[in-house]
Amino acid sequence: MNQKFLSPKLAMQRRLKIILFRFNFGLLCMRLVCVKPKLVFMGDSHAYFLSKNHKVMKKFSVDKSNILTIWLGPTLLYQIAEDGFSVDKQMNKVLKLVKNVRLIAIILGEIDCRVHLVPKTLYRNDKEFFRIALNYKKSVIQFITDYGFEKAIIIAPYPPSDLGVDNPRFPRNGSISDTVLVTKKITKALAEISSKSFIVVENSRELSNQNGSLDRNYTEDGVHLNSQGCDLILDKINFEISKIDSVNK
Repeated sequence: MNQKFLSPKLAMQRRLKIILFRFNFGLLCMRLVCVKPKLVFMGDSHAYFLSKNHKVMKKFSVDKSNILTIWLGPTLLYQIAEDGFSVDKQMNKVLKLVKNVRLIAIILGEIDCRVHLVPKTLYRNDKEFFRIALNYKKSVIQFITDYGFEKAIIIAPYPPSDLGVDNPRFPRNGSISDTVLVTKKITKALAEISSKSFIVVENSRELSNQNGSLDRNYTEDGVHLNSQGCDLILDKINFEISKIDSVNK
């Protein structure tokens, strides 16, 4: 709605919201200048949950462990593979402020497997999954090169689930066996191109039940990991960081 057609009250609320955002963004930038984060998480809502920040999702946030989380919204791994990362003015400024932070963990792909990949790729041969994975790797490598990250830790898509309420905006597409299969295929393709700067972290064995879907012990809403599930992923990330540190000694 054009602001000139808003009531004075709504127009004032919008102006105050903009002022508050700019104020908070300024505070964030000051913090990033003074204290570099030790790690960056970037991705869809799974990245936000992994930081264990259960407040209303913000585009940028820093947790008590000094981890910066950049929430990309419902961005698709497939979209990044085809078009690269879309970096707006604010995100560009934040990324430049944290330039030369060594590591970034990228969490994408669960929405792809839940909503899009079953009709797009399930009945194609494995070459399509490798094409997507290779293009995704190219986009990630270009991104970390542009912003001075040494390595990207790629969290493979979490196991799919048929638990909880279906989200009408991002509905489950296909049976649970279909989504389990495409998740396994894209994870396999990513794992096979893992490298020193594109480190793929698999998680299906730890998080899934016997049929390959997400174990109900690791989720509250049927999509995102709960605290226990996040701890498993964080342990895996920390293990990869410890391996990197041991090599660099």
